[in-house]
Amino acid sequence: MEDIFREAKQMQAELVECERALHKIPEVGESLPKTTAYIKKKLEEWNIPFQEYLDGNAMVAVIGGGISKSCIALRTDMDALAIAEETGLSYASDNGNMHACGHDANMAMMLGAAKLLKRREAGLDRTVKVFFQPNEEGMEGARRMIRAGVLKDHPADGMLALHLAQDRRYESGQFMFMEGSMMASADIFDIRLEGEGVHAAHPEMGKDPVIAAAQLIQAVQGMVSREFSALDAVVVSICNVRTRLNDGDDDRVVYNALPRYVDMAGTVRCLSEAVRRRVIQRLKELTKAAGVMCRVRSEFQVRPKAPVAVNHAGLTRSLEDVCRRLFGESSIIRQEEPFMGSEDAACFMEQIPGAYVHLVSNVFQDGRVIPGHHPRYRVDETVLFRGAALLAAGALACRVE
Repeated sequence: MEDIFREAKQMQAELVECERALHKIPEVGESLPKTTAYIKKKLEEWNIPFQEYLDGNAMVAVIGGGISKSCIALRTDMDALAIAEETGLSYASDNGNMHACGHDANMAMMLGAAKLLKRREAGLDRTVKVFFQPNEEGMEGARRMIRAGVLKDHPADGMLALHLAQDRRYESGQFMFMEGSMMASADIFDIRLEGEGVHAAHPEMGKDPVIAAAQLIQAVQGMVSREFSALDAVVVSICNVRTRLNDGDDDRVVYNALPRYVDMAGTVRCLSEAVRRRVIQRLKELTKAAGVMCRVRSEFQVRPKAPVAVNHAGLTRSLEDVCRRLFGESSIIRQEEPFMGSEDAACFMEQIPGAYVHLVSNVFQDGRVIPGHHPRYRVDETVLFRGAALLAAGALACRVE
């Protein structure tokens, strides 16, 4: 462990260089030509073979591959967000997108881990597969990689994943561990309410979908607070409400006519699959009821995005022990409450025992830690070598028990 710690620390400047280079070229979704070109160039430079998926927008790098059938997978995300950057950094993006969630750092740490492992390839008693995944923010990338055959081509005994987190209660460089359900499921839904638009002075002559939408929003929040226990951990957020007078994309504001349509979109987050099914069923029922009550047509569509992320107890304990040996007991935080945010690595973790850990990276501005998905989000670059070291050492030593 000492040699990995030492070598990772010596790589710190290189990791910062990688993170900043990737920060300059953020790309959104599944099409990541510049990002993947950078990663492929690094892998080729270090003689690490890789297989491409999704038209080259996803890769699996392979280190080792001797006679042992044992295999551990590492996974990182690569995509950015459609957020215009406001950090003022010398290496800031200028293309309208931004690595506002630390995926640039995640990639840099994973590349560092791959380089550390390649140096030890001759002595590996297992194969290490490194998954580079697009479109985590859209929560489609992992599922698409699985459909493309990644897990059939590259089966593994376990998977390790690492992501940055912001929390002012803790110190940068500490690692957050939690066994069991540790991040929520995510489903997105669309609701359409269709009425009959008329002059606003005579609403009785039409059918008003706005009233139906207002009733439905209230009913949904009442459902969450009154039909589910406070211990069930349910969040339903209606994040977008849009009116339209007729078919097409005309969304101009008209002050004296009721609209024909109200379209709403939102998300459901849960920590239990059973609760998740109940919530979705009730959303369908409430949408239908609102339509009947207000005499408008209603449609409800839901799209699953990510299941509950469940950390395998034995693998998580094994990774925690590796962390302890690398950085000491003070580096470890035992997370007591799960995150209601979601992560599509859970799609991999449904099929492979997984250990997903958060690395604290706090940057204070104006007396507060700037959170992820904020236009002024920044990475605390001093933690990069720590993430690379934990991933590499975990790939060498972790066991699924």
